[in-house]
Amino acid sequence: MKKTLSLLALCTFAAALNAADIVIKPKSDARATVNVAHDNSDTLVLDSSSFSKYTVGNGVTSTFAAVRAISGENAGNADFAIGTLVIDANTAATNYQGASAANWAMNYFTLNFRNTNASAATASVNLDFSNLTVASTATAAVQKQYVNFKDSTTYNLNADKVYLGWNGAQYASNLSYITIDSGTKVNWSGSEFLIRQNGIMTVNGEFVRTGDGKVHLNAAGAVLNINDGAKFGSTIAGKFIMESGTTMNIGTNCTITFVGGDQLTLNGTINSKSALSFKLLTTAGTLNQTAGGVTFTRSSTFNSGANWTVYDKVVLEGSDATEARMAKLIVNDGAAITITQANGRVIFRGNNDLILNTANAIKKTNDAGVTLVTYSGKTNNNVHIYADQLFDRVYVNNSDLSMYLYNGAVVRFTPAQFDSFSANNAYLKIFNFEEDSIYFDYTESIAAAVNNYVKLYSGETEETFLGMGILGTDGWVTLVVPEPATYAAFFGLLALGFAAYRRRK
Repeated sequence: MKKTLSLLALCTFAAALNAADIVIKPKSDARATVNVAHDNSDTLVLDSSSFSKYTVGNGVTSTFAAVRAISGENAGNADFAIGTLVIDANTAATNYQGASAANWAMNYFTLNFRNTNASAATASVNLDFSNLTVASTATAAVQKQYVNFKDSTTYNLNADKVYLGWNGAQYASNLSYITIDSGTKVNWSGSEFLIRQNGIMTVNGEFVRTGDGKVHLNAAGAVLNINDGAKFGSTIAGKFIMESGTTMNIGTNCTITFVGGDQLTLNGTINSKSALSFKLLTTAGTLNQTAGGVTFTRSSTFNSGANWTVYDKVVLEGSDATEARMAKLIVNDGAAITITQANGRVIFRGNNDLILNTANAIKKTNDAGVTLVTYSGKTNNNVHIYADQLFDRVYVNNSDLSMYLYNGAVVRFTPAQFDSFSANNAYLKIFNFEEDSIYFDYTESIAAAVNNYVKLYSGETEETFLGMGILGTDGWVTLVVPEPATYAAFFGLLALGFAAYRRRK
């Protein structure tokens, strides 16, 4: 972005900072020049070619180029920032062309998009740019950039690329901001929305990606704030990427919406006070959640370095049993999910796979176990265990839970309060079962429940059924012991064999 400060510009810069807002509206008032150092409010009306110059002080004029285009009028770049520019659509039209240009490089400290018409809430304002740059590159002085979307209007930001913030060795305090006010909606349809070093985007209203592009927090120091009650999401499959060192802050009662096919790479830090739902997620980042829970509806992979703190529950909810639409959560070595609440639980709502490749992958604080719960009315709930796991308890409720053991993994259920195992018209199925691999804190009632509702298999299919489990007083599940009649026949055979042996002697 062009930001060259000439000696003349520097001399008049202080006066410019004291200028009232420069307001551009779509109807001309026939003024030919604007004094940016004037004490009174200035209005630029750009619907003809009459505005070719503005006054910067001391009678010196410069080519007017504060804004690229308003209602079809076109101009170049201003050569220095002059304070605040307001672009006021001032229309009740359902669809209004607010501004357009091949490229737009912001040249003001503050740029406000407004619609002060009394019926503004009914209007959509189209802002058509090839590229939109909101970034300060000043090296000799601190300069911040602000773009604000206001007045309960829908703005269709049709910019192929949006650049917020600057990547480079520029002055560290040169922050750049985009803010969407409460009640205001911004639809963006481009290919790339980059929030870069020192770029801060704040959503108090609603931001929607309506094209198949990507929103990318691509450099350390990039921040996305989704404040209380705000909405952020997409209507078509695309990408949302957070690099390491970037931050997303989510307030209370927020709605975060990702559609099927969205690809999420979250390697930064998320601080959330709202419930969250994810599709096609890959993460090596951090989540700090203080309310709600987290739902996974497609495949999500937690790689080394991922450290998520979830408020009360992790929910797996696939829409059907096909591979592409199952909920799959994979927790790899070096990753961890911690649930903070005492009733921390993993809920299986059907058509899902939980794959645990690291020991105690999902736990409560103080390394306590979480509860596994199947949801009534659904089937196809699977957990694949490749390393030792500690859980609180398991409750199979009208829907089976299939547990697959690998690599000699040992699973323990040691509850803090309730029974370690309970069932309601459903089974816990243990595949690849080996002795001393499943442990429940023993009581007589739990032993009875295990005997009736725990099925053991030697392989990974129903055809390898071994029998019902039995819980020993030591807490370990084993195969069912023979019935008393079987014992009598067995010992009878031993006695006959011993008698025949004595006769031969």
